[in-house]
Amino acid sequence: PEGLKSISTEAFKNCVSLSEIHLPETVNKIGPSSFMYCRALRSIHLSGKISEIPKGAFYDCETIEKIELPRDLSLTEIEIPEGIMVIDRGAFHNCTSLAKVKVPSTLTMIGECAFKNCRSLTEIALPQGMKSIANDAFLGCTALGKIRFGGTLQEWTELTLGRKLGVSTVVQCVDGCATTM
Repeated sequence: PEGLKSISTEAFKNCVSLSEIHLPETVNKIGPSSFMYCRALRSIHLSGKISEIPKGAFYDCETIEKIELPRDLSLTEIEIPEGIMVIDRGAFHNCTSLAKVKVPSTLTMIGECAFKNCRSLTEIALPQGMKSIANDAFLGCTALGKIRFGGTLQEWTELTLGRKLGVSTVVQCVDGCATTM
């Protein structure tokens, strides 16, 4: 309800029928493990006042398909849960304070402008199973110096890479080879 300021630790833990969350703009805090084991959860809309997604917030929410973040969110760190395969178009666009992103091993695609203007992002690790990174995915990520890729240089070259990814950075692969984008 409107006026709610926080979601407490484990507040919705094991709510196995919860399929959608729409947090009102008054919510400024989500407690650790607050939606843990909500296995039917598909869609989440977060308030613009949330500055942190804490440990285990969406742990084992294996059916999440969509997370909506407000454009003006001052998010500094996010861990995207296992099972997420796509970070869609503009997902973190203009999250200028976003410095740390942990992506799941299940990630296969990063959409157009997904991390555009994330000026505080210095490094990101991408899993071996990546299939494509769309146009301008990292445009304006001026501090991004390294992309760690969980596959070989050969696998990196086989990725579908959009034109103008938006960065000049080193890509470090597991076989020790590095290339500059």
